[in-house]
Amino acid sequence: MITNRDIDQKSDAVVVLSSVMRTLKTTMLVVDQQLIPAKVPILRIKCGGAFSDIIVDLNVNNSVAIRNTHLLCYYSAFDWRVRLIVMVVKEWAKRRNINNASQSSFTSYSLVLMVIHYLQCGANPPVLPSLQMLYPKRFSEKIDVRLLNVSQPLDPLPSQVWNFDQRLSLGELLLGFLHYYAYEFNFETDAISIRMGRKMDRAQAMQNQSPFNTLSQWHCICIEEPFTLSNAAHSIYDERIFQEIKKTFADSYHDLDKHRDLDRFLSELPLQIPTIPVNSSSPPLLNGNNNGGCEPIITTKTETTTEIENNSSDNKLQRGELSP
Repeated sequence: MITNRDIDQKSDAVVVLSSVMRTLKTTMLVVDQQLIPAKVPILRIKCGGAFSDIIVDLNVNNSVAIRNTHLLCYYSAFDWRVRLIVMVVKEWAKRRNINNASQSSFTSYSLVLMVIHYLQCGANPPVLPSLQMLYPKRFSEKIDVRLLNVSQPLDPLPSQVWNFDQRLSLGELLLGFLHYYAYEFNFETDAISIRMGRKMDRAQAMQNQSPFNTLSQWHCICIEEPFTLSNAAHSIYDERIFQEIKKTFADSYHDLDKHRDLDRFLSELPLQIPTIPVNSSSPPLLNGNNNGGCEPIITTKTETTTEIENNSSDNKLQRGELSP
């Protein structure tokens, strides 16, 4: 944040990012940069050397991205299983070719919201509460984003307000996540709301009063952005691809349930995305980043399976422990 006031994203933000781009050209750490003139302009920075797996998306004065990054940070720290489940789901979606907003599939952010929602009300017992409901002052949209501090512990402590029950293993949660969206969640009538910590009526979500919310963005999947109340999954607009995505959830569930093999699960063939006509009535996308600026600030691309295998203390996703 360079100011607490709104700036013109089409002009002022581009000027600032162009200046940053010129400065970063002088450092050997950065090997590639791309200025993406989306609704909220993005400077995509690719690092080299020891940081070659890291890609940073930088924007200017995007308070929503700061707020949801702050919120997701606390969700990931709330229960040790959250981060690992998110990692595996994102890796699975990337390998199955359903993590590309420019091809009418998921953004990484929408996948994270789906995982959190499942852990709130799809898992039994629930793994997560709604932090916005439990700590309304801490996660209020009225707080100056420059005052947000992820090192500040929640008050009262989570152990004082939440009944932690960790009987469900990572394998059970992964299977449950796939089953929930393949067979339990009704995409035609329901919307995801981690803000409320529950499913909400799709029609109600569409009518949310917000300057960021328009009826045209509510397509196949409805995921309420927890601060703007817009649809975080508006990139999924093609009905044919949506049906293939739902089939992918079901197929992956049955394969994992039958074989209990994480390597096999992450090695399934990618979804063949149907060609989207040029004259499609889809919302405009540019390199998958025209998301209204709701994506968390930093995106990292790492080899998920390697990180899980190296984390011996949390290594419950090995194929021998996928059985409930």
